Amino acid sequence: MDHSLVRRALSYFPGRPRVQPEVPVHLPQRIDEHLIRRIERFICETVDPGLGSPYRRVVVGLSGGLDSTTAAVLCRRALGPAGVTAVIVDLGVRGHATQARRAAAVAEELGIPFRLLRNRGLVGSLLEASPHQGPFSRVNAVTRAIHSLIFQYADARTDAVVSCVDRSEYLLSRHMEYFYGHIAPLQPLYKTEVARLADQIGVPRRVIEQPAGCVDAWLDEAVLGTSYDRLDPILFLIEERKWSALRIARKFGVDRRWLERVIARMNHREWRMVTRIPAV
Repeated sequence: MDHSLVRRALSYFPGRPRVQPEVPVHLPQRIDEHLIRRIERFICETVDPGLGSPYRRVVVGLSGGLDSTTAAVLCRRALGPAGVTAVIVDLGVRGHATQARRAAAVAEELGIPFRLLRNRGLVGSLLEASPHQGPFSRVNAVTRAIHSLIFQYADARTDAVVSCVDRSEYLLSRHMEYFYGHIAPLQPLYKTEVARLADQIGVPRRVIEQPAGCVDAWLDEAVLGTSYDRLDPILFLIEERKWSALRIARKFGVDRRWLERVIARMNHREWRMVTRIPAV
């Protein structure tokens, strides 16, 4: 991990809490066959001309991580191998070649058709075109370039792009202020719920258990301060139950100042992700 990069941008993240007690709150969503079938029906509707869909198939940007692999498996189950293509991108930055090999191995193991897109000069050209650089410039350029390539591939085939974001990532703004996909089948589910669903549909354990994050520079536990096992119940209380930082801190002994920074990050998401339109 590039710890210097994380330190330079640390003010953007909540940091590590002084104490990390377990919050014994169970998420109420039942991860069962009924839920899986509902998500698969939702995916099928994306390519159903009878429902007015303009798309023929779907494209999933596959990193080989939990969310993208789970989304790809759900799409294959719903549409069959002819209805989904996994796009794997290698832009020549540190860790991409390893990630691309890992994603290709996962796709082959699970019977998901894939296409590998390579371009080793694209990120450098993007950064060279803009002389103004901040701590996030390079990682943002990489992410936006990946998304652009996925959409270019989908456009050529008249395919829908599948967002792989889950609810935890969405609430914490762990994805770009960028059009992320035409459908987001995992967005109702917290990260730990996605892991449980993945286990039920046959995603390999090595994928489920690998650390969440962007290659090896932005592992989520390092920048958010704790694991999703401990964070998801807190996010649930904040978002669904509308508990304050003070109430959670008093009830469970969680670091209040860290909670306030987490909530501030959640609130900041609205400014990053929502386009504001004047009322006229």
